[in-house]
Amino acid sequence: MDFADLPKELSQFKDILHPTRLAILLILSKHLKASASDLRKNLGIPWGTLHSHVQVLVQNGLISVGREFVNGRSLVVLLLEPKGENQLRKFKDVWNRFQ
Repeated sequence: MDFADLPKELSQFKDILHPTRLAILLILSKHLKASASDLRKNLGIPWGTLHSHVQVLVQNGLISVGREFVNGRSLVVLLLEPKGENQLRKFKDVWNRFQ
């Protein structure tokens, strides 16, 4: 993505401007948490791609990763953090001004 073409205000959101990372945050904003398996299937991406994008979001404090046991199985679960919710809200506000 060429950030030079973006309005200056959007450049502060470079970590969430990737379509996959934005999709992860949007899904989590609706459900607050989701299993990594469900996200991977719904986004139609391989595990490695999901892992790479999750790492960026975790490193920036936007989401966290945990484990839950469901029907005797351990699932990797992604959780939306307050910082992620705030960043997404701010991003939407700025984005909507340029629509």
